[in-house]
Amino acid sequence: MAVLGVRPRASRREVITNFWTQFHALNKKNLRLLILRHWISTLIQATLLPVLLLALTLNINNFGPSSQIYGVGTPRPIQSMRDNIGSQSLVFVRPPHVGFDVDTVIQVRPHD
Repeated sequence: MAVLGVRPRASRREVITNFWTQFHALNKKNLRLLILRHWISTLIQATLLPVLLLALTLNINNFGPSSQIYGVGTPRPIQSMRDNIGSQSLVFVRPPHVGFDVDTVIQVRPHD
């Protein structure tokens, strides 16, 4: 018995079918509008603009002076781990469920 003004609940399959039908109709409408009405702007946005942006990004280092080949700062040698840590201990914590290859990377050393 149907109550006036109340629709019966749609099944899950009907909801999914309705969603995909509406999704397909909206996509078809939008693509038709883009391609048929605004084909020049679509061509510019989809092909020319990305290519120009990529070319600009790849050649941005050629716009400035070419004397800086290492970046902004001056190059400095990398300090060793012993110089950075000093007399402190460096501890690696091995989680219990990691693979066997972790043991080959972390060499267990007895306490001094």
